[in-house]
Amino acid sequence: MRVAFYGPSRERAQRLADLLQVGAEVCWEDSRSVAVTTLVARRSAWRVLLLDFASDQYVQSADLARQLGMLVPDLPLVAVGTSDHDQANAVLAALRAGVRDFIAGDASSEDIAITLRRISTTPANPVNRPPLAPAPPREARVILLLGARAGLGVSTLAAHLGALARKPAGPAPRVPADDPQVLLLDLGQPAGDAALYLGVRSEFHFADAIHHAARLDATLVRTAMVQHESGLTLLGHPSCVPYPPQSGTMEPLLDRLCALFDTLLCDLGGLSPEQCPAALLRRADETWIVTDQSIGALVSLDTLLEQLERDGLRDGRLHLIVDRFDDSGGIDARQIAERFELPLIATIPERLQTLRASASQGLLLHHDHPRDPYLRALGPLLARIGHADAGPLQPSSPWRHLASRMGLSRWKTK
Repeated sequence: MRVAFYGPSRERAQRLADLLQVGAEVCWEDSRSVAVTTLVARRSAWRVLLLDFASDQYVQSADLARQLGMLVPDLPLVAVGTSDHDQANAVLAALRAGVRDFIAGDASSEDIAITLRRISTTPANPVNRPPLAPAPPREARVILLLGARAGLGVSTLAAHLGALARKPAGPAPRVPADDPQVLLLDLGQPAGDAALYLGVRSEFHFADAIHHAARLDATLVRTAMVQHESGLTLLGHPSCVPYPPQSGTMEPLLDRLCALFDTLLCDLGGLSPEQCPAALLRRADETWIVTDQSIGALVSLDTLLEQLERDGLRDGRLHLIVDRFDDSGGIDARQIAERFELPLIATIPERLQTLRASASQGLLLHHDHPRDPYLRALGPLLARIGHADAGPLQPSSPWRHLASRMGLSRWKTK
């Protein structure tokens, strides 16, 4: 099979050719001297066109991909990245430009050959979307976190659970240790709170994942989605989106995510059942409802349960978490559970000031206070997720910890 590499670097073309010594011949087309129209005229000489999406080239290559897509809509385009650690911008640019697939710079020769064979033998369909990429035969557990009302610390809880639930329980993990295992869907309101607490930011959003669901594989997850230092992968939506989409287009995305991860932890704090994606509510293995002891929260909890019952969703998957528990608060957590006929799975103590102090330094609680009662109370929840407690995380470097103590670290802005 003959393929063309269109870009300014002969060295990158040669590196690709060296990887594909058997089964494919790489022809270099210099983008500095070969016009797009000339390239199209030569298309009979090769079967797949590879575009250079290295970090110093991806903007130009994205423009070229759009031009080629308009000139020859069925042209099989594949983006080729580099081995740079941060390829997210290049991956996102490639997806939005309409390429059929993305080859990471650290991909093996076998993986590249498989991708090229698949692309060369599969014609583009009318909407220019590839067939569903092969996925491992796995099915993630889907756990939803839903607040009785806004402001009950659901996003704080989701961020800590996600960061701590980073290693599979049991002696034999189902995926390699360096592959993503836990995905946090940051879909609550206000938007992006969980990402804020984790100190991460992504340009690849939930809407992008829905649009490109058929392209999702382990490589795209690793390169396009943002990962926290703990190994937790996060996918959210920007503040300009009022709440997650309700359309049936979520189903293909959920199928892909459930095949690629061990656990989907979904932060739906601040949303009512009407605002929550119906596909998520139906797919959930467990829904954890978070409340506190206040009268307002308990009234909201009663309303929430009535809404879920009307929708046929009040069943054995619902469980109760009592957050910000205070022994002097009057009503006991067990009494709340009995009153609303929900199994109580965790009682989390009031630690608002300590949590706020850590967040103001850009840290999660276990960076500063690994033995805090809040973290000990998360043990039963981590066990239900099916992940072993791997112990407290350390700051990403001693310098970060020292800087936070000196007041030099990033401050939260919302």
